[in-house]
Amino acid sequence: MINTSSLFILFYMVVGSCASTNANSLHNILPRDSFLHIKKTVTVAVCSASGCKEKTYKAIASGSAVKTNQAGTFVLTAAHVCDTTRRNDKELKVTDSFQVTTLKGNKYSATKLTYDNDIDACLLFVKELKLKPIKFADSAPKAGDKAYNIGAPLGIFAPGVVPILEGRYIGSDSVETALYSIPAAPGSSGSPILNTNGELIGMIHSVYRRFAIISISVEYHALKKFLEKGYEKYKFYAMCDCKHFTKNKYKLSGWIGKLHSLQWNHKILCAIICVSEHK
Repeated sequence: MINTSSLFILFYMVVGSCASTNANSLHNILPRDSFLHIKKTVTVAVCSASGCKEKTYKAIASGSAVKTNQAGTFVLTAAHVCDTTRRNDKELKVTDSFQVTTLKGNKYSATKLTYDNDIDACLLFVKELKLKPIKFADSAPKAGDKAYNIGAPLGIFAPGVVPILEGRYIGSDSVETALYSIPAAPGSSGSPILNTNGELIGMIHSVYRRFAIISISVEYHALKKFLEKGYEKYKFYAMCDCKHFTKNKYKLSGWIGKLHSLQWNHKILCAIICVSEHK
């Protein structure tokens, strides 16, 4: 049985001091600006006849911009970062929220779209954020290939500062997981693994507890399938402004005309989406 640890810090702690080196040749290759530091807030309300008492928990992780549409950016991270066990009833209510910070220090709220616990991958969406997405590699890595990781182990992150680690692709031990000789620690969850062209080939979600220089990633093909499925399902996400939508036939044509940035086929699709939301 593999003894592994999910790389997700609960009860957020700030860890100081680090030293880093950066080869000049990597500056224009590795997509550092696509990295996002993620903070998750979980609020647990325990209610009784006398009222509710709330407790708030903080957690941190890593993520990366992997796709954009006209409304914002899709962010890849680990499923255990997104998954919050919910038991909402009269006695217990659990809610969560996400905030991402760019390498420049800008902060945005993020929305959870979808996640797959089997491969430990999740997609978030950040409205109004425009980052250049990481290109997904055209081919899977081979054993011995060099790989890079951009992440925030132990919460080591600040505007302009994010650790760059490196190692080798070891191989895949299943159709869902792959192994890399890249050091990792709590806070590395969701961080991208890149090939020597700076293209996405994996994402760290776990590490061997007793040998923390071997990290566990989503397998290349499984990650590609997850992302493609998510993009297809949510490709128009947040592009349809249904806030002022009305099904009144006299106002519908005017509302469609206000969707200036969309092509006509997208405008009609938005009308269908908003009709569905207002049933």
